[in-house]
Parts: sequence; structure tokens; C-alpha cells
Amino acid sequence: MKTSQICYLDNPSETPNPRKVYEYQNEWNQEGILATRTGAEYDSDGIKENEYKWRSTTLKNALRGTGGMGYDEYYREYEEGLLTYQDEITFDEDGYPETLRIDNDGDGTFEENYYTEISKTVEGYLESVTWIETDTDTNKWKDTFAYDNEALLKITKGYDWVENQFVVYEISTNVWYRNPVNGPTGGIHVYYESDEAGNPVGDYETVEWSETGRTLHYLIPPETEIYRITESLEKIILFQ
Repeated sequence: MKTSQICYLDNPSETPNPRKVYEYQNEWNQEGILATRTGAEYDSDGIKENEYKWRSTTLKNALRGTGGMGYDEYYREYEEGLLTYQDEITFDEDGYPETLRIDNDGDGTFEENYYTEISKTVEGYLESVTWIETDTDTNKWKDTFAYDNEALLKITKGYDWVENQFVVYEISTNVWYRNPVNGPTGGIHVYYESDEAGNPVGDYETVEWSETGRTLHYLIPPETEIYRITESLEKIILFQ
């Protein structure tokens, strides 16, 4: 499984200080599920535009080789090397988000502060995260999560607090594709914005995966293919 990647605008073998486009480093847990990703993106001059550390909150609900859904432990934006925005999330002992603070102009003062109320399913999986303003105890946002009969994450919904009620603004459907030969990459996770029935409402991705290769299809609703990427694979057998 991939532990890091750097994309350059310049050829590193021909340039002493090649400009980066993006970079990231992955950390996998003992089950081979992506636990955290630390990364950064750069502008056309190679100057950092943002950096982040993402953390999975669905380690129990993802396939080996994937990460599922999570939140940024920190996220920072820069202009010409100067910090212009940052937010930070703390997590509880179960690895679920607990507090959020936001510095809207990068001056080091966190003007917005929130805490969470968490609910779990009877199996102990994350069911909802409600974000509440610390100073006023006013609801702000809510995220909900639903799972399939194999405990894999299936539906996520995002809500805004509008006129004293939560109103859904986004629905995402998650689809999981298992490696047919149980190779080192256990599965592929794709997700897309959808309606209540799981039908895509924007560009989406599907995967065909066989013992010898896989094809990633990129489509617009309902089934118009924009392009595809085909990758050849060697069959890998794991011995126990």
C-alpha cells in the first residue's frame, strides 16, 4: 500500500529545486486501513497553498487498502507564504471528533469554537456528529452515517441548522470494490454526491476489477462515460 507520493511540476532529475504540485504521506493501521494522511498543495510557483492532516473515523467500516470517511485534524491556508486561515479538531478516546476551533484570518486567534455531541449505532459505529457553538450552545452542523449489512459505510449526509431545524445540504453514497484475488490492496472506495436513493447527481466513478486488471470509469449522470483508466495487474496469492 502506498505510503507517500509527491507530484512535481518540474522534472526532479533535471531541476535542483523542482516545484511541487502536491504531496502526501499515509499511515496505515495493523488491518491495512488508512488511518491518517498528511499532505500539502502548492501553487504554480511551488509556494505552499495549504496543508492538512486527515484522520479516518470509520476504521471499523472500511476495506483493507482504503480509509473511508474522516475529518481534518488540522487544515491551514496560505497566501505568498503567510497563514490566512486555519482550523483544528481534537478527537476523543474513541477517535471521534470532540472540538473544533477556527481562525478565520490566520492571526492566531480562534474566533469560532464548537463542541460535538456524538451518537453511535447499537454495534458501536459512528452514527451522527452534531457540531454546537461553544459560547451559545447553538446547533451549527450535523453529519450522519449509515452502513450496509457488512458494516461498510454506505450513506453520509451533511446538514445545516436553518430556522431551528437541520436541513440536509449534501448526500454522499459510498461504494466498495473488493480485490478479486485478495491482493495487498484489499479494496477500492469511491463516493459521489447522490440523491436519497443513491443515484448520482454529479460526476461519479465505477470500477471493474478482475484477476488481471481493473478499469476505472468516470461518468456523468445517468451513464455517460467521460473517460476511463485501465490498469493491468499481476495475480497475487497470499499464503497464510
